[in-house]
Amino acid sequence: MNQLHLIQTQLTIQQFEYERSLYLGNSDSILFLNDGLYTLQELSVTYEGKLSLNSMPNTLYVLSEQLSARSLTGLAGNERIQSISYSEFVNLSINATKVVSW
Repeated sequence: MNQLHLIQTQLTIQQFEYERSLYLGNSDSILFLNDGLYTLQELSVTYEGKLSLNSMPNTLYVLSEQLSARSLTGLAGNERIQSISYSEFVNLSINATKVVSW
């Protein structure tokens, strides 16, 4: 893994695509946190968002505790999204060469 990107704010699909084009490498991973989960929800339910998700080579993560807290557990059923614990988040951070927060 190269970089771990932490998306913590709610972005529109257009904002997400713009940021992605500037900062994400193909081997980078993305962890959606806090209000960033709503960005992932929008990507998961809209046609434009689904196209974006399916075209990304990046690994996508969410914290299972935050999905439950926001009643977004349906996102965990998406095959592109891996639900992880806080200890797995720590391991991702340690193994990343750089952690970037959006």
